Amino acid sequence: MRMKGQGATEYLLILAAVLVVVAVAVYYVTRAPGAPTIIVSVRLKPTDNTVWLRGETGCSTVATWSFEYKGGTVTTWQSATGKIGPGEEIQLTALTNAVKLGDTVTIRYDTTVKDLTVQQY
Repeated sequence: MRMKGQGATEYLLILAAVLVVVAVAVYYVTRAPGAPTIIVSVRLKPTDNTVWLRGETGCSTVATWSFEYKGGTVTTWQSATGKIGPGEEIQLTALTNAVKLGDTVTIRYDTTVKDLTVQQY
């Protein structure tokens, strides 16, 4: 009884499968990370009219960001100090006495711009 060895086609199929696995691995290892996830709220303290930005659960930490309020005295992008992160609260002093409930404050970080409605603290 004579046994046949594997043919060239079978070797090519195995090689193709290995190349697909390598290509998928290279894709996932070399792709650039996405923008950070920012989950924040803007809150107004009615007792002293201060405005606070709070990072919520699931928020990535971002150090460089800015904000804008078009409804009152602040109409240009204002650089902000302090890191946005989960549980972090940052006072937006430029908006003290300038914002009311329901107004929109826009924050910008990286390439993302987000409109936030002012809520009660």
